[in-house]
Amino acid sequence: MTSMTSTDGQVPPPATPPTPPPATQPAERPAVSPRATSDGAPPFLLAPFDGRTWRAYGFLWLALLLAPFALAYALFTVSFMAGVAVTVVGLFVAGGVLLGARGWASVYRRMAVRYLGVEIAEPAPRQPRKGFWRRLGGMLGDATAWRGLLYMVVTFPLAIAAFVVSTVFLAVALGGMTHWFWSRWLPLQQAGDGTWHRGASFGTDWFVDTPARQLLLAAVGLILFYLWPQVQSLFVGLFRMLAEGLLSPTRASLRVAYAERARAVTVEDADERLRRIERDLHDGTQAHLVAVAMQIGEARELLRDGTDGTDGIDTAELAAVLETAHSSTKDTLAELRELARGIRPPALDAGLAVALETLAARAAL
Repeated sequence: MTSMTSTDGQVPPPATPPTPPPATQPAERPAVSPRATSDGAPPFLLAPFDGRTWRAYGFLWLALLLAPFALAYALFTVSFMAGVAVTVVGLFVAGGVLLGARGWASVYRRMAVRYLGVEIAEPAPRQPRKGFWRRLGGMLGDATAWRGLLYMVVTFPLAIAAFVVSTVFLAVALGGMTHWFWSRWLPLQQAGDGTWHRGASFGTDWFVDTPARQLLLAAVGLILFYLWPQVQSLFVGLFRMLAEGLLSPTRASLRVAYAERARAVTVEDADERLRRIERDLHDGTQAHLVAVAMQIGEARELLRDGTDGTDGIDTAELAAVLETAHSSTKDTLAELRELARGIRPPALDAGLAVALETLAARAAL
């Protein structure tokens, strides 16, 4: 614990250690944009027009565009690592390629936060280890990179299936609701009985070319339009689950990061305490001791002048000088005792509550 007292009687506040993270929550949350915060699923009647639904659909577009490149990178990393495993230099190169998966994971993490409303903490930055083999092991055993590779492989088929199903639902729904308008430009088709029809056909002889059938198709399209967000949310939920499970830091890494922060705070606290003690000794105690030495020197000069001269010793002046030196010595001793108590206050032995009461009683206010 830091020094609780100083030369002026005031007590500097102790350094506050970092708050330990909860068991199931990350120690720090990333900065999430306001529109990325989700407050639950939108109402059923408003879901097709809700911004979260369309942001999730945009996420599926981006996931589909990135999926082939991400899968190619993941397969190349694994195959390249297996091919160069016979050489140490090759393993270093493979480790560098593996660490590139951290960048991919960061891209997917930002996509999930921005478009899916998921709050995912950033993993702890990689700390290069000292030593040849320790550094190589740290590169090849980077858990964040391996989890990112697994996410890139697993989400490849999911991205294709989610985009296809969601887009087909949306396209069929919009096409059915607007068929009455654009069907007039469709080419004529001949039915089995020789009649000609213009409109969408289901089978060989059923065409949507009457007002009743147009209305029926529009109703079906409207139903599919409202079912589209619900179907899409199933795939989006899988993406959320994978992102939270594979792109977020593990509990072990959170504990390690917390321990490192606590150690850094402890080291800084100890350094600050030593600097404070050095400053108090230099500015207070040392200055008082210098004053005492000067006063004793003055008394010695008075004794020397009185012994060598003819006027005798001025006992009043000598007594005043010695009194001042004595008073300064007592002040210095009191200050040293104050510093000693501040390094390890005895009140702490009775508990923090008693120490705080003592601290408050000594305060100026």
